[in-house]
Amino acid sequence: MVNLIDTNKIKEDLKRAKELADFIIAALHFGEEYQRFPKEYQKTIAYFVAENGADLIIGSHPHVIQPVELLTTKDKKKVYVAYSLGNFFCGQRKRFTDTGIILKYQISGKRGKAELKAINYLPVWIGKYQINGKYHFKIFPLKKSLRLYEEGKLKFLTAKEYQRMKEADKETVSHIDNPKIGFTELAY
Repeated sequence: MVNLIDTNKIKEDLKRAKELADFIIAALHFGEEYQRFPKEYQKTIAYFVAENGADLIIGSHPHVIQPVELLTTKDKKKVYVAYSLGNFFCGQRKRFTDTGIILKYQISGKRGKAELKAINYLPVWIGKYQINGKYHFKIFPLKKSLRLYEEGKLKFLTAKEYQRMKEADKETVSHIDNPKIGFTELAY
């Protein structure tokens, strides 16, 4: 039901996409589960995808956040690759699986020429909490949610959950924030 990573097929798909689109975002389901850094094969595939026409690459599968890199193709085109956005909605509680990032990017241009103007991320924590003995799951934008908790507006969260949010925020930002390539946290 889904295509496996086949470089010949990817190359064909990117060629077709270039005929139809001014900006190509490639979504790859790759990487090793629970590994916080991309493996060499991910880097090789990402570079291949960039070299063959992708303008932005977004990865998933490891269930944890992996860093973002800025690739430079042979023709000097710059392509961001987010190897893994982590989790967005899950019940996993293994270390680092309760976090993810939301990418915010701005593409601008006109017909025939479009480019990435800005890219940032919003760290999120997937909260699993109980109300009246029933489990609930919710995606919490970290900075905003920490402020709301401190203002007494998230009383359904425990002190332990608040501590985990604080840890998750620090872990996420220290793991992926990269001002050298212009990839920084979204002010929220």
